[in-house]
Amino acid sequence: MEVAKKKKMGVFACNASTILDSWVSSSEGWDTGEATLVNSAVFFKVWDQVRQDGRYRDHDWTVKADADAAFLPDRLRTHLWALRPPAGRAIYIKNTNQDAGLSNGQFLGAVEIFSLPAVQLYFDNAEGCQKSMGDNSGEDGFFKGCMDGLGVGYMLDGHVLKPDFAAVYCKTETQVAFHPLKDPAVLENCYNIVLGKPCDFDHNISPGSGVGRL
Repeated sequence: MEVAKKKKMGVFACNASTILDSWVSSSEGWDTGEATLVNSAVFFKVWDQVRQDGRYRDHDWTVKADADAAFLPDRLRTHLWALRPPAGRAIYIKNTNQDAGLSNGQFLGAVEIFSLPAVQLYFDNAEGCQKSMGDNSGEDGFFKGCMDGLGVGYMLDGHVLKPDFAAVYCKTETQVAFHPLKDPAVLENCYNIVLGKPCDFDHNISPGSGVGRL
């Protein structure tokens, strides 16, 4: 978060932003064979803070971005313009071209994008979604299930999110966000690449990511 703040990128390049804290979450093994955070309960509280803050009502779109995601709002504006979403409709954006079975139906939680009517519809029905779906899931799974259950529409832009550990992929100008970049130096390297600087291969991969150096 501090890297994005220092460089005035990420959510700090949005028209308005709020930083919200979470806490330690447990994990479960899902059909992908990987451990996934069980963090719905955390985000129930986070979104309650968004509702109480109220500034979401002043904007057409609300975006939740993880701290370890390099997020580029200017690119998102261009992508949304190209999608031509119908005005005044409750919509969320499916954000990846990954296989639907491995990507929560092509909706990954690193960058979640909701139109104002979709956010308001969630707030009007949050208690019902929480009771019917519970909190034993990932936050992105909960929100996709809730939005679908409420009849919120979606549009697919598979070039929003690039799921990868390597900063060098930030050269890809068609992508809006890159995740996960869990080391601050790797995240800063990504933003520097976006700004036209060469990739620093000494900080290309986050330590402990389990992948080789490119």
